[in-house]
Amino acid sequence: NGNQGCPVRSYRSIMAVGAVRAGHDPREVEAAARSAVRLESWDIAVVSGQPCATARFAAADDDEARASHAAILTGVRRVAEVPGAVLAAVVHGRSRPIASAPADAGRK
Repeated sequence: NGNQGCPVRSYRSIMAVGAVRAGHDPREVEAAARSAVRLESWDIAVVSGQPCATARFAAADDDEARASHAAILTGVRRVAEVPGAVLAAVVHGRSRPIASAPADAGRK
């Protein structure tokens, strides 16, 4: 385990899920997310008439979480439309949105 000794935090990719792409089955949405990252849990619900999927996963820090979130979105977008998505840290059981990395991050 590459994270030995490092605390691991939980994060959520919360996605609005639109139409499933031609040739795909709705069950493939979860499979696509699970193929990208090892998930702690998966849930799908209808919120204000829009299907909303939540993929919970672990990461060492926000940067690792951003990379995992991007991988989940890439996988899910192969099989369904994703008109919106948010990355959130799980803090005391609640979702706290994480900002995207600044455009100039790492530049000097």
